[in-house]
Amino acid sequence: MQFERPPSPSFTNHNSKRMKTTQTALITGATSGIGLELALLFAEQGYNLVIVARNEQKLAETASRLKAAGASDVLEISADLSYPDGPQQVYDEVKRNNRQIHVLVNDAGAGEYGAFAQTSLEEELAIIQLNIASLVHLTKLVLRDMLERNEGKILQLASIASYQPTPLLAVYAATKAFVLSFTDALINELKDTNVTMTALIPGATDTDFFIRAHAENTKAAQQKDNPAEVAKVGFEALMKGEPHAIAKGMRSQIVMSSLFSNQRVAAMARKQMEQVGSNGNGHHSNGNGNRMKEAGFQGLFMKELKDIYWAEKALIQAIPKMKENASSPELEAAFEKHLTETYEHAVRLEHIFRAMSEKAVPETCEAMKGLLTEAEELMNKLSKGFVRDAAIIAAAQKIEHYEIASYGTLLAFAMQLEKPEVMSLLEATLHEEKGADQKLTEIAESYVNEEAADGE
Repeated sequence: MQFERPPSPSFTNHNSKRMKTTQTALITGATSGIGLELALLFAEQGYNLVIVARNEQKLAETASRLKAAGASDVLEISADLSYPDGPQQVYDEVKRNNRQIHVLVNDAGAGEYGAFAQTSLEEELAIIQLNIASLVHLTKLVLRDMLERNEGKILQLASIASYQPTPLLAVYAATKAFVLSFTDALINELKDTNVTMTALIPGATDTDFFIRAHAENTKAAQQKDNPAEVAKVGFEALMKGEPHAIAKGMRSQIVMSSLFSNQRVAAMARKQMEQVGSNGNGHHSNGNGNRMKEAGFQGLFMKELKDIYWAEKALIQAIPKMKENASSPELEAAFEKHLTETYEHAVRLEHIFRAMSEKAVPETCEAMKGLLTEAEELMNKLSKGFVRDAAIIAAAQKIEHYEIASYGTLLAFAMQLEKPEVMSLLEATLHEEKGADQKLTEIAESYVNEEAADGE
């Protein structure tokens, strides 16, 4: 990323003969990427536009394109928001041209790739100024005007990095964490007004961000979303006054990030920020060897997946028998609830098979088969009552502990395979298995074990 401060801000106004609206949108970073696509969406709706960027030539080219797309009026402002006085210059020029801002889009942002100890301090301080300080400054100036009128909309560009500490892009990710936290706090402050604020949360997008950040050869940069599609998600959410606009495919990553520790999330994010072909230690590895290794490891994952799929299907048959043999109404209810969850567990596993491009085929899980046989033998030997309830709980908890271990293993494998969607599905099931185990413990300790002991 290179920052070159222009000698002074410059401004150009374009009036179109098209039908004008009374609504004006101010968009920073409007000459490329998501910012440009958002500007085009506003232009198609006939908005007056104020576009802000550093490059005057690109501003002029963008203004012409926006007018052709339907913008009623376009005011160009060439200003550098990586300097502290940039936001005030933009605001002053807006006022000088008698513009009233109905929509503010804070799109301008930048990052710098590399290990923090080795990157440029000057550039990273400029990134903090651009991504945080200028966003706060311009939001403050425009928001006050909106609140005086009690109307307005603001779109803040956050990122999936808002949820993920990101090694090798540490400063950028931290700035985006600030943007999301700042936005969510203001959404609450504005809840009793007619001013709304929305955070747009894209993933890797096909813009010039990775080139400017010197990260174009990273793994994350190899699969990028269409900026027009991301902009549409943001535009629609903004118009509806929704708090978050989450780009396609990002929801599972957000769930994953919320479930794991920051260090675990950072480890996964680092893999995405490594150079293509790197083995994580700065060395490039043999591609064929890696593919063979992954195929073997993925085969192990699939073997475990088929085992637990068989186990869940077997449990769908076994749980009603446990419920029928229980005497405690609370235990019966617990089994009924977990039966419903078990059906959902099987469905999630089928989703995982599809995500792995495999057929959902169970393979006999001998361990689960043995546990279910043991449970059935216990129920057959004991008469109905608290002793049998205690035995059923003991057998059921052995089953739960096996499942918890199996899902935990699958989750660790999915993390290594870098399958975030699979991870979120497995984590949801693991959470429910732990909850079922805890419920059984509560029932046993609250009265079943004591009643069983007294009955003897």
